[in-house]
Amino acid sequence: MTSEIEETAKAAQEIAKTAGKVIEAGEKFGGFISKYIGGSLEQGIGIFEDKLKYMRWERQVRLIERAQGVLHERGYNYPVIPVPPKLAIPILQSASLEENDVLQDKWAYMLVNATDPNCKARIDVKFAKILDELSLYDVRILDIICKSVTGFGDGVTTIHLPEKVLPLDAHISENENPSYEVQVSLENLVRLGLLRNETFAYQLLRVRVMALGWELYKACERYPNHRHDQPKSWPVSLSPVEQIKGGDRGVRH
Repeated sequence: MTSEIEETAKAAQEIAKTAGKVIEAGEKFGGFISKYIGGSLEQGIGIFEDKLKYMRWERQVRLIERAQGVLHERGYNYPVIPVPPKLAIPILQSASLEENDVLQDKWAYMLVNATDPNCKARIDVKFAKILDELSLYDVRILDIICKSVTGFGDGVTTIHLPEKVLPLDAHISENENPSYEVQVSLENLVRLGLLRNETFAYQLLRVRVMALGWELYKACERYPNHRHDQPKSWPVSLSPVEQIKGGDRGVRH
């Protein structure tokens, strides 16, 4: 019993130390800002906190508009299937902090796909963790590759990325290699298990799409049930939020 009390006390002390460091860091940055604005420490901290709140609020508003627009496209007024907190929380946290519109769209599509009973894509918590480790360039490379194949197990030749891909068995000369930027991106995609290197060389000249990569690609797609063409019943552009009418939860009539 005594040891449990001691462990609890130690844990409380560690939490207090961490909280103290966070406050200290905030004050330090507030002081940094105050020096540049010629104001007090309180003014500096206030500007820093207000800006963070505004930036996050601004991104949250866009996320809501984007998700609601996609739901509207699919004929729903509201999400049909509740998203488990284990999945919803990391999606919402990352989406509200994401400053790039393309990447935030990926989060919005994943969120909506998780609520759509007609969505054929698998939505798993590991996809949120993986997407959080992808840069915009990584996502672009994965999209280009997956859009050029019919499913997982298919492969491509990468030397002309990001402009295009060649068939896996395409003939290439010895001095042809993907650019350094593409190489870095491909290595990250391979590291995460989304692609597999099909050559013995360190240059990723040929890669194959793994099942994990294919499922992540579909999970983050606006139209996951369709390979290349959008369904005729879903418009090309998102409907403005002001056109989304309220009503009963579920399918719009």
